[in-house]
Amino acid sequence: MVDDSLPVDFGPLVFLVADWYWEQDINHRFTKVIALHDTSFDDSSHVGNTLWEGPIIPAESSDGWQELQACMAAPLPFPRFIAKYGHPLGSLHYYNYSGLPARDANGVFTGYRGFCVDVTASASDQQLLRLEHEISACLELDFDEAIENILGHFCASQL
Repeated sequence: MVDDSLPVDFGPLVFLVADWYWEQDINHRFTKVIALHDTSFDDSSHVGNTLWEGPIIPAESSDGWQELQACMAAPLPFPRFIAKYGHPLGSLHYYNYSGLPARDANGVFTGYRGFCVDVTASASDQQLLRLEHEISACLELDFDEAIENILGHFCASQL
């Protein structure tokens, strides 16, 4: 089922690659969040908030919010902003937000619109690969030091 409120120019292919469609106003507050598939994420929790006011945090950089806010203040497209969200049931989820500045017929900036994709599976795979590499490097140390380093890397990977 195609939602009639989606912009026509994105076309029906959106449903193959995205989990949510979203829109923001000029103050970067979500005005619309539409789930394109069945998800466990409460998409309505974003409406009225900016991305950085929600329950998620940047996954790749401690400066992630400042970088995103500077990009959006410009306003420039952001093709990949990975955020992590601690699900109420205890699991950690990763989401890829991508957005484009929206403009009216006169070219005046009216906010952002974009898509969000749940990338939890690929983020978990990448985390496991990093952990395997770190453990392999630790195995070159003496046994006690290796165990201590392996446990440290494992605990850090759970944050």
